[in-house]
Order: sequence, then C-alpha cells, then structure tokens
Amino acid sequence: MRTPRTSIIMPVYNTANTVINALQSVRNQTDPDFELLIMIDGSPDNSAEIITEYHKKNPDTRIRIFNNPENKGVSTIRNQGLNAARGDWITFIDSDDEYHPEFLEKLHEAARTYDADIAVCGHTIRHSDGTEVHRAKVTPGVHEGEDIAIEFLEDRYTGFMCDKIFRAQLFDGVRFAEDIHRAEDALVVFACCMKAKRLVGITDHLYTYRMEQGGLT
Repeated sequence: MRTPRTSIIMPVYNTANTVINALQSVRNQTDPDFELLIMIDGSPDNSAEIITEYHKKNPDTRIRIFNNPENKGVSTIRNQGLNAARGDWITFIDSDDEYHPEFLEKLHEAARTYDADIAVCGHTIRHSDGTEVHRAKVTPGVHEGEDIAIEFLEDRYTGFMCDKIFRAQLFDGVRFAEDIHRAEDALVVFACCMKAKRLVGITDHLYTYRMEQGGLT
C-alpha cells in the first residue's frame, strides 16, 4: 500500500472565518494516516494568510498547501487536488464544514470489513442560527454491482462528495466537469458508483455541513 492511506482535498474560497475549524477537524482525526491538500482558489478574503500563519504555528508534514492566485472554480480546484493526491483513498471536505473526529476511522473500518470501494455515512446540517439537524440519507449495509448506481438514481444517497470515502482507482479517467456549475458533485459520485464493485453505508453522523452564505456550497 502507498502512504498516506487517505488524501483529503479541501477547496478554499472566501471562508476565512471557518477554514481553521475545518482544518482542525481534519487534524483531530483518530485515524492519522492522511494527507490534507488545501486548495486555495484565488480567494478574495484573507484565507490564504490565515492558513499560512496557522501552518507556521502548527507545522504538520501531512498538510500540503496550493495557493492559486486566480479563481478557477471548485471543479477545477478539485481536479487539481485529484491530480496531486497520493493516497489509496480519496475524500473531500468543504472549508466551511467539519469532520467528526472518527470520520476516517469509522468509514475505513466499514470499507475494510466489507471490502468496499465506497463508504458512505450520515451527516449533520448546522444552520446559521446554531440549530442542527441529523440526516442519514444513506441506505445502510452492503450494496453491489449495478444496484449501487440504481440506488443513487433513486436518491438513496446524497450527491455530495464529502460524506463518502472513495478508493482512489475509481477516479482513473474520472474528473469534475469544469464547464458545469450545478450538481457537478453528483455527476462524479454517479461515475464512481458506476465503477464501484461494492458500497457500504453506515448511519453514523460523521460530517457537519454548515449552511451559510459565502462559501462553496
């Protein structure tokens, strides 16, 4: 196996107030075998300065920073991350969201137990007023072959990248469409579902989406 086990891709755009929380939620993972690719997408705020200063004070060899001076869009920046990723597994985090500390550990445990190519978890939606809603939009258990793609089309899983881990080989020949600016996540999730031999779903709420204005989602 290559190291790290997991490449985590985090696009950054206009999230100076939340990016450090997102970064720390990655560093707090109980599974430490990862690399974090921070992809700064020509952000108009001071996100780049905040990240750089944080990294100077908290050096971590698992973190790689790509500071793109020009805004190219989330699809282009995620593709850049995919091209640079070195892990056996790929996952994503938005820079205004957070992982539960056991996000990687529990998803890898499920994938390893069932020899799955994709592992999916539940998530929490945190509104701007602080209220939270837990959602487990995932069919628990093991799913195989063409049933994976069919169930995705039946809306049994989210079209988000961030509540899943993917075996890296699924991205061979698969990239985000840079000329599409709506549901680009769902197209890539579907492409990976088409290639996966086995998917496992768990209902643990391991990812928190922050519902606010100004970020990527």
